[in-house]
Amino acid sequence: MTTIHYLVTNNHSRMQPLLIPGQNNSYQTSPAYDPFTSLCDVPRIPTIPNKDVMKFLLPPLQLGPISQQYDSRKSTPKKNKCTKPPKYSITMTSPVKRKQRSGPSCDYCRVKKTKCDADVTVLLQDRSIVKAVNDKLYHVLTRDEQDEVLSKIAKQHEISPEVLTACEEGSVQVVKQLDKIIVLDPCSCCCKIRNRVEIDEDAEFSGDCTFANGLTRKDITTFSNILQCCDEKTSINDLDIYDYEKAGYIL
Repeated sequence: MTTIHYLVTNNHSRMQPLLIPGQNNSYQTSPAYDPFTSLCDVPRIPTIPNKDVMKFLLPPLQLGPISQQYDSRKSTPKKNKCTKPPKYSITMTSPVKRKQRSGPSCDYCRVKKTKCDADVTVLLQDRSIVKAVNDKLYHVLTRDEQDEVLSKIAKQHEISPEVLTACEEGSVQVVKQLDKIIVLDPCSCCCKIRNRVEIDEDAEFSGDCTFANGLTRKDITTFSNILQCCDEKTSINDLDIYDYEKAGYIL
């Protein structure tokens, strides 16, 4: 069989013929060539930068390692576009001012939506008070009932001289409410109305500092539960100890 030899020529420069192995698998050693030397078949791109092209290129960005770029993005906080804080943040941080006292307001102040400064003092709280004086759950004591109750309380508990003086002068009210004996000092609004009522008898309000729902928040809830069980009664002044038992409370 005829052996065929392939000859490769270089058009750019002269070089020795290169024998490609044929059927006999024979190899001929040839000098190693560098593609960036003058013996390469493909012309090499010039390494000198072209000034006409470089003026249209942007300068290279100076970037560090990927880990440093990630840490810099993570540690750098984003600036808020809004330089002034919103208005609602000022109201949230400002101290809250209470318009009402801790206890409930009287009927007049609740209707007029004014601040009620009535003073409620619990002299005694005991379960036996529910059945004391009379069978009513809410009752304003008369002068005779007041003297009798205060004398009994003074034998077992100490009462401040200020409270005793106010009770003797009649500037406060002593009220039996459920299991409590309470001293009620009327608010300033009702006291002013009372002074005007003495002059004008046709005034809308009489000046009595009344609490239609109760004097304490806990007792207001109790009265509300009792009234729900008594459909025929609408005021706490009408409730008695039988309604108290009917609602499930134990005497």
